Parts: sequence; C-alpha cells; structure tokens
Amino acid sequence: MIKNKLLFALILAFLTKIIYSQTDIRFEHLSLQDGIAHNLTNCMMKDSKGFLWFGTIYGLARYEGSGYTVFKNNPDDQNSISFDDIVSLFEDKSGNIWIGTRGSGLNKYNPYKGEFTRFIYRKDNPNGINDNIIWAVCEDKEGNIWIGTERGGLNQYNPETEKFKHYKHNESEPNSITSNTIFSLLCDSKGDLWVGSKSGLSRFNYDNNSFENFINNPEDRFTISRGAIKVIYEDNEKKLWVGTTSALNKFDGNIFTKYYSESGSNSLSHNSILSITEDSFGNLWIGTAYGLNHFNKKTNQFINFFHNPNDPATLSGNVIQNVLVDNSGLIWVNSYKSGINKTVKTPHQNFINLLSYESSGSLSNSNVISLSEGKNNIVWIGTLNGLNYYNQETGELASVYIEDTPEKKSISALATDYDGNIWVGSYGGLKIFNPFGRRFYEPDFNGLKEAGLFSTHITAFLIDSLTVWIGTYDNGLYRLDRKNNSLLKFSYEGKNFNNSQADYIVTLHKDKLGKIWIGSYGGLMMYDQKDNSFETFTNDLNDGTSLSSNYVFSIFEDSRKEVWIGAANGLNKFIYGSSTFEHYFEKDGLPNSVICSIIEDFNGELWISTNKGISRFNTDQSSFTNYDISNGLGGNLFNPAVGLSGFYTNIVFGGSWGCVIFYPGEFRFSDYNPPVYISSIKKINGDGETSLITSFTDEVEISNSEKIININFASLDFSNPSKNKYVYMLEGIDNDWINTDSKNSVTYTNLDPGEYLFKVRGTNSDGVFSNHVAQLKIIVIPALWQIWWFQLICLILLIIGTFYIVRSKVRAKINHAFEIQKIREEEAANIRRQTELDFQEELEYRLTKISLLIDKIRKKLHDSLIEVDPVIKKISEHSNNIYEDTRDFIWAIGPGKDSLYTLVNRLKDFGDELFKNKNIKFTIKGIDNSLKKFPLTVDRKRYITLIFKEAMNNAMKYSECKNITLEISVRNENNVEIFLFDDGKGFDTEKIYDGNGLKKMKKCAEKINSIIDVDSRPNIGTKILFKGVIPYDFLDYGKNVA
Repeated sequence: MIKNKLLFALILAFLTKIIYSQTDIRFEHLSLQDGIAHNLTNCMMKDSKGFLWFGTIYGLARYEGSGYTVFKNNPDDQNSISFDDIVSLFEDKSGNIWIGTRGSGLNKYNPYKGEFTRFIYRKDNPNGINDNIIWAVCEDKEGNIWIGTERGGLNQYNPETEKFKHYKHNESEPNSITSNTIFSLLCDSKGDLWVGSKSGLSRFNYDNNSFENFINNPEDRFTISRGAIKVIYEDNEKKLWVGTTSALNKFDGNIFTKYYSESGSNSLSHNSILSITEDSFGNLWIGTAYGLNHFNKKTNQFINFFHNPNDPATLSGNVIQNVLVDNSGLIWVNSYKSGINKTVKTPHQNFINLLSYESSGSLSNSNVISLSEGKNNIVWIGTLNGLNYYNQETGELASVYIEDTPEKKSISALATDYDGNIWVGSYGGLKIFNPFGRRFYEPDFNGLKEAGLFSTHITAFLIDSLTVWIGTYDNGLYRLDRKNNSLLKFSYEGKNFNNSQADYIVTLHKDKLGKIWIGSYGGLMMYDQKDNSFETFTNDLNDGTSLSSNYVFSIFEDSRKEVWIGAANGLNKFIYGSSTFEHYFEKDGLPNSVICSIIEDFNGELWISTNKGISRFNTDQSSFTNYDISNGLGGNLFNPAVGLSGFYTNIVFGGSWGCVIFYPGEFRFSDYNPPVYISSIKKINGDGETSLITSFTDEVEISNSEKIININFASLDFSNPSKNKYVYMLEGIDNDWINTDSKNSVTYTNLDPGEYLFKVRGTNSDGVFSNHVAQLKIIVIPALWQIWWFQLICLILLIIGTFYIVRSKVRAKINHAFEIQKIREEEAANIRRQTELDFQEELEYRLTKISLLIDKIRKKLHDSLIEVDPVIKKISEHSNNIYEDTRDFIWAIGPGKDSLYTLVNRLKDFGDELFKNKNIKFTIKGIDNSLKKFPLTVDRKRYITLIFKEAMNNAMKYSECKNITLEISVRNENNVEIFLFDDGKGFDTEKIYDGNGLKKMKKCAEKINSIIDVDSRPNIGTKILFKGVIPYDFLDYGKNVA
C-alpha cells in the first residue's frame, strides 16, 4: 500500500514538471500596500540578484516578498529619481538599474551607493540625451548603453566619455533607422543590436554605423508582420521572437514565421503582442492586448489565460503589458490598469479537502466534530448535522440518513469495534450503527438506560477489546464491560481533582502499559487499572513544569512511548519519573498554541492540528513546519480531539470548515535555494530623526548619536513570502542563531563602540533553509570621551593634579608646623628672660638641654622633609605611594612618643588596604591593649613602619602568595619581635641581596639598633623577623604617662 502511494507521488511529481494546462495554473493578485499602485504599473524587471522591480506612475518599487522599497522624486534632492512615471527598466552588467521615465529623461540607479544619476534632455546640450520619454534601454558587449525614445530616435551613451550619440530616421537614407519612435531594444548573444520602432525592425551595423531594416512586404509572406514592434526577445535556442501589433514573429536569420490569433483552439489569444518571456522548460509566455498565452515551441500549441470575474484564481485583467519569470520559476504578469499577478506554485503537499456543498458527494455539514476508521478503508465522519463516510480507495463521499432529532444528528463521538460496528455518540445520546445493515440501534447492556446514556451528550469513546470507555459532556466517565454486561461510573471524590470540570470529558487514550488517560476541561487524569488508582495533573501558575492548561484536547503516545498532551494553551510532553511536563508554544515555532489533535507518521514525526493550520513536528530537532490555506488546506481552524490515523487510513483532521486527508509520504519540499539579502538599514538618533539606507552595502557606520539601528532582510522566494523564515546573529552580542520565524527585521539599541558582524539566513516557502548567508559589518564610532587615548590623557591629568594638590597641602601643613614651632621658641625665649634672674642656674641647664633637643628635632625634621618630598619618577606607579608616604610622614612626626599598639594598628590598616581585591588573605596576630604600655620614639616608629611596609609590598608584588600573617610579641618586658610570614614562591637569599628592598630594610633596622632576619625557601615561603629593644628609661616614661 505504502509503496503504491510513493510510486504514485513520484509519477505525479514528474507529470507536474512537464504538463501545463489551464486548470493546473492559478493566479494570485498582489495586494495594494505601501502606496504601490499595482493597477498603474507600466513595466517590470527581474534583476541579477532576484529582486523584482515595478515601474509605476507613482514611482519605482523594489519588491522583496514581504514588502517594498519605494523610490520617488524629491524636488529638494538632486540625487533622487527625476520623475515618478516609470515606463522602462533595464539592468546593466555592473548591476546599475536604468530607469526610463515618461517626460523627465533617463536615470541610472547605483544600488551599492543608493544614488540616482539623471540624464535629461536640454536643447543647449548637443552631447546629451535628445528626448525625455524613454521607452527602451539595453547594453551592448562594449558596455555602451542604447536608449529608445519617443521622438529622438536611438541614443548611444558611452559611459567612459559620458556623451550621447544620436541616430535618427532620414527619409533620404535607406540605411537609417526606420522611425524616431523606438519601443523595444535587444542586444543579442551574438552582439547584434536589434531596434524595434513603430515602423519596423532594424539591426545595427557597428562597422559603418548603419541599419539593416526589416519591413513588412504584403507580397512576401516571409517578411515581418506589419505594425509597431513592442517587444524583441531571444530564446535559449538563440531564436529571435518579435512581437508586433499584428502578429507574433519568429526569425531564424533568414525568414520570419508568423503566428496569428485564429478561430478555434491552440492559437494566439490576440494578434497585438506586448511582451514575451521564456520559462525554464523552454516554453514562451506571451502577453497580448487580450489575454496571456503559453506557447509550446515543440508542439506549436498555445494555451490561453483570461480574466474571469467569477473566479478569483484567474488573471486580474486581459491587457498583458509585461511577463517575466522569477528565479524560482513563478510567472509574473502585469495587466494594464488591473494589477500584478503571479502564478501559484503547485503545492508540494497533496491535501484532500472534504467540504460541504449544496449537492451530493459532499459532507452533510461543514463542521466536523468526530472521526473513526472503519472496515474496508472507510473513514467515518461525524458533523454537526449528520454522519458521513469516505472511501479512500474510490474517493466516494456520502452521508448516512438519520431520521431523528437535531441533537441526535450532531455526531460528537465515533468509534469502531472489532465487529465493524460504529459506536455513535451525539448531543442526544448513544447508539450503534451497523454499516452492513445500514441501521441504528440502542445497545442492550445493563445500566446504559438507567445512567441516561441514551440521552446524554456523548463526547468520547475508547474501545479496548470487550471494554468500552464512554466520556460525556457533563456526566463524567463510564466503563462498560460487555463481557460481564455491567456499567461502572467513575467518581473522582478524594482524587484532588477539579470535580465539576472533570466531568466534561474531551478525549480518552490507552497507553502501551494499559493505563487509561482522560482529558477533560478540568485537567488530565491517568487511571491505573491494575491497582484502581488515579494520578491527576492540573495547571499550577506557580509551577512552570505543570500542565500548561486544564483544557485537555488530545492525548497521544508515540512509537517511543512518549506521551504528548494537546491543550488549549500549548503542546505538553509528559516526563515520566518526575510527573512534569515540557512545553511547546507558538513562540517555539507552532502556528498556534491551541493544540487540537496529535498524530504520528511512519517516520516518527508528529502531525498537530491547531486553530491556525497544521504543524509537522520533528521531535529530534524540536523543529516545526507549518501548513495552512496557502499550502492547500481547505481551512485553518480545527476542532479539539478530531484526528485519526489507522492501519488503512492516511492522516485525517477535522475542523469547522470540513476535514482534510493526506498521506505524509507524498509530501515534498521545494529544492529552490533562494538568495538572502539585507534590503535596507534604518538608523535613528536620540531625537528620533531617521536615516534610511536602501543600497546594497556590506558595511555601515553608526555614530554615537544614532542610538537605534533597524536591519531589514529578504529571502527571495516569492511563491509564499509569509512562509519564509529567518535566523540571524550579531557576532559580539548573540551567542547563537536567533529564530525570527517570518519576521524579516531586527532592531539593536545602544550598541557599544566597536565592530560587529551581522549575519542572516533564510528559508524558502517550504521552510527549507537556503545555504546563502547575508552579512553586514557594523562599525559603531565612539564618542570622544569613549576613545582610549582621551581617557588616558584625562587619567594622567587627574593623577598629576591630585599629586600637586596633595603636595601643596603637605607643604602648607609643614610650614604651619614651623610657624608654630617658631612661636613656641619665641615664647620660650620670653619665659627665659622673665625667669632668668630667679632661676638662672636651673634655667641655664634646662635651656641648654632644650637647645640641644631643638637642634636635634630641626635636624630630624630636615631629614624627614627630604624623604617626604621624593622625585616622582613614574606617575602611574607612585601616585599612591605619595599619599601613603605623606600619611606616614605626618603620622611619624606626630607626638614625640607613641605606643607599640598604635604602630601595629597602623601596619594593620596598611595591610588591609594593600591586599584588598588581590586574592591574598591578610592576618594579624598578637595585637591587644597591653601593647599600649610600650612607647616608641619617633625614629623607631618611622623605621619599623618603613621596614614592614617594604616587606608587605614585596610580598604582594613578587611572592605569588595566598596568605600573609603579621605577628607581634614582647619578651622580657622590652624585647620586641615582629614576624611577617607568606606562603609564596620564596627566593634564594644567597643570590638576592640588593633586590626586594632587603638592603633598605636592614639599613633601617641598623639606624634604631635593631636587626632583621630573613628566611626564605623556594616554593615554601618567606619569613621576616624584626628584633628590637625599647630602652628602659623610655619604657619607664611610658609607664608614668600611662
């Protein structure tokens, strides 16, 4: 069976490639949008990239599938198009678009720069174009542009000299052009230039700048037909086709063969030929003044296409001005004052839609609410008004007569038992239909009548051997045991379930373990027949892994024993073990989040009906392919729990419009690989002003003031643009491809300065990704304050300023201290003079001592000033040292005597600040209030501080340690020991003496009659020990002041 269907599908696919007929081809009409006047289109063109261009009386439009880019004249912009009434289009080898207008000359559009260049006739310019109505443009092999005008004859434009040369008709010269009104031009594959005028055909002779003219001769049937020549076309066999206002002509180089409109079939629809093109099969499409023609050159047969006002799938009009074939093979037709048409591709999907008509051979009602597979390849279809059957082998569709009330004609549930009988549930109760005897009857089982099942709304059946499970609309679930002739109604009391809504049964399913799954408006239940237990599942707004909705419409177990739940809001995959659910919604690729039915095909893919078409779900890749009316479906709105797929049947889904039957094996995907382009870029600054870039560029710059950038892109498959999907990535921002579905734009705001690479991929209309990737380099220019060298200059200036401010403040404090000292000295001198007589001898002794102390202090202060005011060698490295040294200096020259407690606290503060944010743990031990009784002189305080600051700085810079410990102890009342330990890499003390400040530390210790002992071992760490003595006289002084 499957092999036969696959063979049929292959034969059908082959035939559709070689056969055209009137019934095969349908037309779609482009809707009016973005101000494009399709009904007033004069010309069409396909460029080398695959974009379509429409020339209208209201401007030029580039069609991108999902929208247009429109170019119009702007009187204030000389770089805009010169006029909006466009009558001719041509693309040269460089990709420039040449645009002829009706009254304002010729334009060249550079799509890479987004600029128009105007060529307008002026009487004072003999080297310029000589007419402003341009009917035709082409390019020869040398790159010259040839222009056909209304009154100015033929113009030749040389891009190198930027000058025009003119060729006009001259009655006295037989080798001049036939007329000054030129309607068509062609530069053929041989390099010949062909010119079609209102009087005949000419071939240009490059050697002598003359013309060979072909004029109708009524006496010679092999000459060209009479009338104006509106189109010249060369086919893939290098044959020349010429369309005049009286016939179609084929020129083989010697004679003209003419084709006319004749009575009967297989001829042209009209003799006035307006346009010609060729499709990929070598057939010609010919637009005439009355109808479109498909011409098979092998059989010399024509098929005509006309407008039918009663059929929207026909042409919108009969005057066919232009015909072209796009890169995917679609035929585009421009009908004069009637709009643009395109052929509808034969769907790659074979959907059989069963609909309701006011005639036999159709459904009894369009709203299909139940389905079942019967014997002999029959599908039974229940509707709101009657029962129907469809024979999948013969295609017969018929209804079953039901003589009953309307409620009993609304067939809401169907099931086929093993005898072939159809269990029929309606709004009005339960019956059984015998398809062989064609009769309905009420089954004679105990309890059915008493339970009211012959009048209750039946919603679902599940037939399991001799057991029939019956779901009702508002009366819960029943189990009928046909073997024991008994009926059981299930109760949910104590099941932690929403009882009132749980009685509204929607669907029933038995899994491979024999468990019964029940879907209702109150959630989901799983009934285990072995232990008579229920497990319930409902939606919990606070639990993202719970059932997505309490309205359960479908339950399905796939071939991998995965259970899938279709709900009113999302597709749910049941996770065994945790009894949780994995969810899929519209944002994940579904066409709609209302999941009506779920079916699996032979490839293991799920088919899902929704409220917006059908989706094909690849569970391995978690990807969805969606189908709707545009793919051939009869409708998009499907009904809950109306789907089936059995041994004989294809997949069937029912909806409010009818039902669809299809075989997944016959589905094909388009192999068209469309290019993807970035079609436009919009930049918006902080004031809301917009800058639009419509040119094809691979790089764009964004200034600091432009806060927003919007990028539009297009996949050039025009067969069904709404089905084209995209993924994009901005390298530097996005870590992976981002799915946009059919949205063809993305916006970024406030990008940091730098360079980014934007990439986008697209699919064709069947959702197959193209291998083309469009790229755009985005350069965000930083503001002045964001540039690194500006920031560096500001930092240097800040450091220098801070240094001079700190230094000036320190100098001011020192000067103030000297002034105070000077005042004190003056006061001391006054006191000495006043007390000299009474205490001369004692004062003399004291003054001598004070003088010595003053000299000693002055000397020490002078030495300290030299240390406090070092030369700053490196601003960035020593700015913090200036601050700390200044603090140490001020602290050191404080009170003449201070305690060991204050010194240790000072070292603690320094260590905490130094090792902060360095991943080094700093610990201090031995600090307590007992240290306050040990005073220190200024020099001891200063040199001990210098020693351990140097030691800690070295440990931080060079040791690569994780832990540092500072420990202090006092032995024998006046022996001070201070230890500094680190667990770093250590060093060889024999090899390193001058380094790491070791020499400086020892020199400081010697100045206060102390010693430094350094013990360092590679890969173990370093220990520095300071040993010093507090003199007893100074110690006694500390005790007295304490």
